[in-house]
Amino acid sequence: MSGFVQLLGRLAVYSDAEMAQPWEWPGHTGAPLQVRDCHWRIVESEQAWLATVPAADREAAAIMELAQIAFGDLRGLLAGQREEVLDAKPGEEWSLGELLGHVLITERRYAWQVRYAVNRDETQPTYATPPVEVTAAETSSSLRAWLEILEAERAAGDAFCGGLDGPALARPTVWADYPVDVRFRLHRFGGHLAEHTIQAEKLLRAVDRCPAEARQVVRLLSRLRGCHQRRSAVADLETLDAGHSALASSLPPVRL
Repeated sequence: MSGFVQLLGRLAVYSDAEMAQPWEWPGHTGAPLQVRDCHWRIVESEQAWLATVPAADREAAAIMELAQIAFGDLRGLLAGQREEVLDAKPGEEWSLGELLGHVLITERRYAWQVRYAVNRDETQPTYATPPVEVTAAETSSSLRAWLEILEAERAAGDAFCGGLDGPALARPTVWADYPVDVRFRLHRFGGHLAEHTIQAEKLLRAVDRCPAEARQVVRLLSRLRGCHQRRSAVADLETLDAGHSALASSLPPVRL
């Protein structure tokens, strides 16, 4: 996780002008290339590996893969941002730190509610209040630590939710006072993450941290990795990261 986030942060900080700097593709000869070409070779390497990995073979796993792709977009938006953006608070909006705290508690509540809906017996009510919280230590985390905490929370929830079968998906539950089923709740993981990624992007724009070209490429790479994380072994991802990092080492330094 942290190695990939480091890579995202390294790639994301190139300005639009720096993306047009010359770049030599290691081991290849040909027409002159630019820094942006290195970014795209890394994206295409991720795509190429992902194309060889079988897709999810059950509905619940496919739904949770969509949620991880949504998380990948949020991760790509935030990786490598300066720490001070956590406290930026334009107008009456949440700060980014408050937003991430909301995302974390919601991940925990959704996962708990899914478990409760699947495991409760008929004598128990359809809804119960989740006994979960976000700790003071978590709310004071660095931006990279926030991404690692959210990544771990996603993995913990996915381990259970992604293994559910058809009958479990039809189990009744409650969301925002509406009677729904577990299938609806699983789709809310990805929907909720996407909602607050948009909110985070609006916040960053308000504090003059608009995503430039490099950041947009990094978001695509991180979304691809979200899909990849649901399908591939950790060792395979580490091998892929090593290749990405080796290619990124050929980039010119960023002018800070």
